Amino acid sequence: MAKIRKILGFLKKHKLSSFIVFLAVVVSAFFVWQNYSDPLPFKAPSLNITQKKETRVRAPLSGVLVDPALAARRSIAVVIENHPDARSQTGFSNASLVYETLAEGGITRTLAIFQENDSEVGPVRSARTQFVYWAKELEAIFAHAGGSKDALALIGTVGVLDFNHNTTDFWRDNSRYAPHNLYSTTEKLRAGGKKAGYSETDDTKPFIFKDDEKLETRPESQSITINFSSFDFKVGYVYDKINNNYKRSVGGKSHTDKLTGKQLTAKNIVVQFANVSEKSGGDTQVQVIGSGKTKYFIDGKSFEGTWKKADSGSRTKYLNSDGKEIELNAGITWIEVVRTGSDISVE
Repeated sequence: MAKIRKILGFLKKHKLSSFIVFLAVVVSAFFVWQNYSDPLPFKAPSLNITQKKETRVRAPLSGVLVDPALAARRSIAVVIENHPDARSQTGFSNASLVYETLAEGGITRTLAIFQENDSEVGPVRSARTQFVYWAKELEAIFAHAGGSKDALALIGTVGVLDFNHNTTDFWRDNSRYAPHNLYSTTEKLRAGGKKAGYSETDDTKPFIFKDDEKLETRPESQSITINFSSFDFKVGYVYDKINNNYKRSVGGKSHTDKLTGKQLTAKNIVVQFANVSEKSGGDTQVQVIGSGKTKYFIDGKSFEGTWKKADSGSRTKYLNSDGKEIELNAGITWIEVVRTGSDISVE
């Protein structure tokens, strides 16, 4: 009892010191409790994830950047007519490359080449020898609806990957009258080619491509007129400085794609001069093996050059005035193959 009184007396005498000691004990106890009760802050593990870069390469015929699988797949070459009753045609805006030339009686016809893009296509019409040669040099599956006697014979001679029309992969559009109403799709044609045993890929030799001209160095305007025969087949191109392409017209009217309703454009235009002969029955043969002159239009500017094709299997080379292959802008190229001496006006 005496000891208790002694302690109480001490605390009474030393109130401040006692309070400080008490406070220190309480604070120490709190921190000890906090360290045991609070979990350690979570630290997310460092994940070293390397993002896979998407690889894109230039498509060999258009130069646009695509998945390597698209750049390696075999092209589809489709004969599409250009009679006034066939316009607007379907699919040109999805093509990589388009050839346009005479087919019969002053009427022009086209061969549209599809590689990286798929599309509905048509109206599909009959083959001519010049189309056979172009399909062969590109090792493309050649889609057509019959053809001239010479063209059909040539298909077997040069070994084209032939795909003549049938009732499975082609259909008639009843909103148009025959023969301007035969259609297909590149998907159907690829599937049909696979069934026929044609390889789905091909190592196509590419054109040479460059970057577009800078906006500040592009000309303000340029217009090109190509006279194939009559007014219905007169082709015009008007340069668009902002988009660095050429807007296309035919027969004095804007040439549109039925798929989009939009005017067709070209990034590059090559005019190829060639000898033309008329066969009995009205078929027109264009001499595309050999050599000749060209005019070509890129970036709103015009150039002169030459073309040459050694044989049925070789690629046509388009050369500049120095004898080097021309450099194209990425995008669709229209190759206009006209009779030697045809009127080409440029303004």
